[in-house]
Amino acid sequence: MTDGSIAADQSKFWLGYARVIRFMAAAGSALFVLTTILVLIEICSRYFFRRPIMGTVEITEYCLVWVTFLAAPWVQARGGNVKVEFLVEMLNPRTRALMCAATAILATAACAILTFAGFRTVLSHFQIGYDLPTPLHPPSAPIISIIPISTLLLTIQFARETKGFLRNATVR
Repeated sequence: MTDGSIAADQSKFWLGYARVIRFMAAAGSALFVLTTILVLIEICSRYFFRRPIMGTVEITEYCLVWVTFLAAPWVQARGGNVKVEFLVEMLNPRTRALMCAATAILATAACAILTFAGFRTVLSHFQIGYDLPTPLHPPSAPIISIIPISTLLLTIQFARETKGFLRNATVR
């Protein structure tokens, strides 16, 4: 399933979904650029001026979590995640479609569980005001909130892929 095939489905839901994941990917890209600039400033500050910027490493770690989860639904929609194609390609088309459907079903279930647990964790951390035990002591909820949002979108994407694989299995 590619981003183009999402756009090819003209339902308002899928068009909106495509817009959301494109926006998230763009935001992830922008955050990655800003993180790179922050690291470059930290390096220059540390080595040229002997004045390191406190918290740079920690902020970079949080940014990389966000970059990963902002991009994940878009990458999956474009078929960009790692696959063991050399094994799958040896199967006949129907068996391949069924195997891909089974994998997508498992991924849907795993992402649904992560989404549920993630939302519960974010809500719990927000309610108790949990701060991360790191030098900056940032609140945990905003930092981890991207995880259930991303896994929700991945759940939707994997469910869509499951439907497509099952359709391909019955056609052949």
